Amino acid sequence: MKNNGGVDFHSHILPGMDDGSRDAAESLEMLRASAAYGVDTMVATSHYYARRETPEEFLTRRARALETLEAVRTPDLPRIVPAAEVCFFADMSRDPALDRLCIGKSRYLLLELPFEPWSRSVLQEVGNLVHVRGITPILAHIERYLKLQRGTGRLEELLSYDVLVQMNAEFINSVWTGGKALRMLGRGEVQLLGSDCHNMAERRPNLGAARAAVARKLGGGVLDEIDALGRHILENA
Repeated sequence: MKNNGGVDFHSHILPGMDDGSRDAAESLEMLRASAAYGVDTMVATSHYYARRETPEEFLTRRARALETLEAVRTPDLPRIVPAAEVCFFADMSRDPALDRLCIGKSRYLLLELPFEPWSRSVLQEVGNLVHVRGITPILAHIERYLKLQRGTGRLEELLSYDVLVQMNAEFINSVWTGGKALRMLGRGEVQLLGSDCHNMAERRPNLGAARAAVARKLGGGVLDEIDALGRHILENA
């Protein structure tokens, strides 16, 4: 099955960076699987944990991994845009290096929030990213926070900020959660999609099936909006 093109905004495609691809050979398999579904761009969002390494250490590792993969990537495979999945940390809006962790040269940052009910300080920090730093957070895998924030009002408040929301394809593809995922997409609560692929076994690229489901159930207009926003974000990346 091959769909129209698209951007995978969440992938662990770079070899040896984190718990994703082990080596360049596996990365190539992941790229080929993505290309088979018409994906033309992979945003390489390797995990960044401020408590484990400095931004400089991360960026040095990322540059080496990207160079290794680009040396074997062929032109028919998706373009790779360097980025990071940044795990929330205290006072992150004050970190001068945060700009270099954004998607390419853009001002968009894939942000992984705590897996617990969010404190007021978490919301304030996200607000500072937007209003002080001029960075637009993209909330990674929104589906993982839904139950944790239920009844707190914090998710609804955060979504009222100038943030974007990314959903994993798995949430759309699952028979258990697909209906909820499509309702969220239909209401405009999700703006970007990603596979969150890590390997070619249990967490393989799967964005094609999700895009097909969105088009089939919601019509091509929803995908057109997602793709248009993706192109806008990557214009200068």
